[in-house]
Amino acid sequence: MIAASVSPAVAAHYYVDRALGDVAQRAAMKSPGPVQVLVEFQTNGVRNEKATKQVTKLVMAELAKLPYLPQVSDKPVASGAILTVKINNLFSEEERKKAMKSAFKSGFTFGASDTIVRDNYTMTFAYVSATGAVPVTSSVNHALITTLGKGSDPTYGTEYKKPLEAVSAVIGQTLDHGLDEIARKSAS
Repeated sequence: MIAASVSPAVAAHYYVDRALGDVAQRAAMKSPGPVQVLVEFQTNGVRNEKATKQVTKLVMAELAKLPYLPQVSDKPVASGAILTVKINNLFSEEERKKAMKSAFKSGFTFGASDTIVRDNYTMTFAYVSATGAVPVTSSVNHALITTLGKGSDPTYGTEYKKPLEAVSAVIGQTLDHGLDEIARKSAS
């Protein structure tokens, strides 16, 4: 989300990395019932409260589109079922400084200088089907690429016109893969 903080005067393009893609054939979740969803957004492993509030809405919306858990809530459920979703935006301080410097240059040159920023995300999941059940876990990596000062370049991934659409796609694909893995583990 580094690139989202630069000057709006320079055209930005948002791409979702194609490496993950869609789940080809989804596994069914074993006896899915209502589940409480707990979301946390982190930046390099440190909780980011503002981003947590923003992505919680996106996570809940994307979960509603998926078949794994038909009833999700941010409140506790009678069975004690909980899905914990942690989204960690990983980057080094060196990468951040380089991106900010490059973005400034793109803005200063009205887009004549290009900037490419790759936001890497690791989403970890822990699903507890009922109070006292053993957690089933999964971890999935994904990326969002933002370019400034360049025309559209489909080699970076699937392009989205708005940053929120791109972030929703990253969250949706990652949830789909993570929950599919949990469903497969639960079935065995």
